[in-house]
Amino acid sequence: MYLNIFSGRSHNDVTQYFVFPWIFSLDIICTQENIEIQNKNSYRNLQKTMGALGSQKRIEKFKEKYELSDPFNQNIPSYFFGSHYSSPAIVFQFLIRIQPFGQGALLLQNGKFDIADRLFFSISETYKNATEEMSDVRELIPEFFYLPEFFLNMQKHDFGIQQTGERVHNVILPQWSLQNPFLFVFIHRKGLESEFVCENINQWINLIFGIKQKGKEAEIFLNKFFYLTYEDSINIDQIKNEDEKISIESQVMHFGQTPSQILNQQFPVKNCFFEEEIFIFCQKFKFESILIIQIISEKNRIFTFSKKGIFQLFKIQKNGFSLKNVWNKQLNFFSFSSFDFSCKFKNLPFLTYSFQEKIYFLIGGYIDGQVQFYSFSKKNDSKQIIQNNFINIPNNNSTITAFQINEDDQIIFMGNKQGELAIFQFNPLQEVQIQEITRFYQHFEEITCLQVSKYLKILASSSLDGTINIYNYFNYKFLRNISHPKMLSINSFLLVASPVCSILFFSSQDCVFYSYSINGQLLSKYQEDTPNIYDMNIIKNDNFMEFLVFFYFILFYFQFLFIYFRFIQIMRINALKYQNYLFQKKQK
Repeated sequence: MYLNIFSGRSHNDVTQYFVFPWIFSLDIICTQENIEIQNKNSYRNLQKTMGALGSQKRIEKFKEKYELSDPFNQNIPSYFFGSHYSSPAIVFQFLIRIQPFGQGALLLQNGKFDIADRLFFSISETYKNATEEMSDVRELIPEFFYLPEFFLNMQKHDFGIQQTGERVHNVILPQWSLQNPFLFVFIHRKGLESEFVCENINQWINLIFGIKQKGKEAEIFLNKFFYLTYEDSINIDQIKNEDEKISIESQVMHFGQTPSQILNQQFPVKNCFFEEEIFIFCQKFKFESILIIQIISEKNRIFTFSKKGIFQLFKIQKNGFSLKNVWNKQLNFFSFSSFDFSCKFKNLPFLTYSFQEKIYFLIGGYIDGQVQFYSFSKKNDSKQIIQNNFINIPNNNSTITAFQINEDDQIIFMGNKQGELAIFQFNPLQEVQIQEITRFYQHFEEITCLQVSKYLKILASSSLDGTINIYNYFNYKFLRNISHPKMLSINSFLLVASPVCSILFFSSQDCVFYSYSINGQLLSKYQEDTPNIYDMNIIKNDNFMEFLVFFYFILFYFQFLFIYFRFIQIMRINALKYQNYLFQKKQK
């Protein structure tokens, strides 16, 4: 994506839209029922352009066209392809099922969709055309790797009937995806991150953005397009004839533009991190009278508070996934009787953040709706407490049951027992002063969890009423809600950006983890054995593998369970199949 941005491509300009490669071979896309991600024969030759991937007969025709360019018009350099691998028509055709691109497709066709046989109705047929037709050498767009919804006709457009008698509706996917767009995107993304693509993507980059884009290298690798597709081919301001200027601008706008060349040497081979075998394992830890367990994914830390006021910080050793105690601290703790144990939280509401040379804690759960505030000095190795008092929350007399924070914007989110979600601005320099921005009342019962995603740019809240509400982070506009399929309580959830934008939530009433797309489609579910999930998060090991990590309480021990996250997110896990891993670390 960064290479696209550096070369002038943008989501905001369909004439210069992002370009991504076809990665799998034609055979894998069109005929195979199964796919082997680690088999190099599953992949396209990334050293060749789409025009060079077809039959030898087609290649010879392109070469003949290049050699027979008009000798009487020296102003037009020789070229292999009159069409381009990226153009507004291609973008609108791919994204015709979602807005505003569907409207753009209508504008291109004078208010009507193109005839059904020319629409994007099948990935395999589109791939065949791009390797067989003389007028089609298209590449892909990034949505093929992260946006399953664009394959679905969720707006129920009437795209017409093909000559075969088939009505165009959802996009027909490769057989190995089981006509499941979420599974297709998951596998397609996995292919993009595979060992073969990782080791060869630099060859494709050389063709699109680099040294093989122009000059002699472009001629050798069948990579020369019509001269007006290149940014330095003509100075439009020097053209005085208005009709000629309009003609050139129309050509540039509608028939594709080659990205800016950002590299004039061979692009290096990418550093690769490869996934290990899927596994699940668990470790046991004995803690005394724990009130709070919180997993901090960014720093791979775990905080615990006990009833005796003992604060402990653990570091997750990423290679072995063991816990190392970093430090302990006895706090001047609160009165245990002041907490509202009529609430359903297993963890006391807890928040930590840092600013300059201080670390701050907020603890909720008090009957009167107050929040206890601690601050520590980072400079002192003993982590001496320098402030400890209570904060009165404006316009609130209900128990605070959930916290979340965006440190960059200095905003704290709080949910309470009555189902209210309040958003506050805070000033780290004035440690106990907060100012309310807005408040929501969509939930009808206690709020159980709050999450903010900087990547997805959303805020979300879950409740005992069985719903998760999603808001636009920038204007706090309500977007949609997702409900538990049985309308049971939702006790905790996570917002997940990769490989598919989704929401993972848990209900202690049916002891099931549910994975939903961000737009509300059920992806998978995973049955747990206990309702006592205390906290969960996603962490990464040194190879950037993602794991779902959660604590649960059973037989006087907290179990610390790691599950390979990408697997649980899309596929159903058969716990019996992995029973040998459940209570022991996988042996290397």
